[in-house]
Amino acid sequence: MNKYSGNSENYKSLLLLAESEIGIFVSSESQTSYVKNNELYTESFNQVVIEEDFKDLEFKYQTGNITGETGNLGVTYMPTKGGEGKGPVGDNCIQININPTLSPIGAAETFSHDMATHIYILSQMAIEMRLYIIMRMVLYAQTWN
Repeated sequence: MNKYSGNSENYKSLLLLAESEIGIFVSSESQTSYVKNNELYTESFNQVVIEEDFKDLEFKYQTGNITGETGNLGVTYMPTKGGEGKGPVGDNCIQININPTLSPIGAAETFSHDMATHIYILSQMAIEMRLYIIMRMVLYAQTWN
């Protein structure tokens, strides 16, 4: 990464993540563990449901997945530092779990949401990172077929 000499905001965001001391762990499991009030819990991810009315193939809205997939799409557990909320299993890390029943495009959108929106709170990444991740994941998802 140090060989790049441009001034891209996406690059700056990636560099910020790479240099961060916070580990980011990504999974796609039907169940994942988290900590709340120093107790271990399990969260389950059921089959997503496609709602035709929620599809946004023309990119008119900024919420939801363009695929119309609904349900528990994904979760991000961030360090709570002993405070309220669901935290990751492990110190100084962020856990992201993407529902394994999502379509490849739905998974890419959910992943980009969790990476660029939730982690933005901790790492102060630029919003362009989300767009970059969506484009890269959609291109990658196209190779799954």
